[in-house]
Amino acid sequence: MPIHFWNSRVLLSPASARDHLLTCLRKVALQWWVHHTTRCFLQWFRKEHASSLSLGIILADPSQKRDWEAGRDCIRRCTQASWWDWDGGSRPFFWRWSSEYKRQIRDGIDLWVIDQFPRYHLPQCPEKDPAVHAAITTKLEKVRRRGYITPGRVSSFILCRTQGPNRYKNGL
Repeated sequence: MPIHFWNSRVLLSPASARDHLLTCLRKVALQWWVHHTTRCFLQWFRKEHASSLSLGIILADPSQKRDWEAGRDCIRRCTQASWWDWDGGSRPFFWRWSSEYKRQIRDGIDLWVIDQFPRYHLPQCPEKDPAVHAAITTKLEKVRRRGYITPGRVSSFILCRTQGPNRYKNGL
């Protein structure tokens, strides 16, 4: 992100002083936002569960535990955010939604699947072009770092094209 474009629009003072001031302002504003978001979640949690925030009580009740863990994940992602990006990934603040949607937002919405997913057992062919392979690896690392995908069991791989435009190899 070319920060100097944003900074140059704010003050007409010398660039180094202006940039330092704006960096400090962004840092303080970000800290305030994380604090405010955390406080907002804790207030909602106390009101929703009438709890003293005792970890033993929270972990014993499945409803409280799901809310607590989801809220903790939201706050963790806030603390890893920068002024410009969600460096630790993002997640909806479910407690700010109306009560009819809170659980769907917290847990995610189920996919509408008419039939079962196909089960392809052969992995996708590796990319032969080193530049493309590096670009794909960079993108995947960013998505994994943000916690959107994690290592684990894979039940279906992407089809692998072998010859011609419509010839695919699958594990069936």
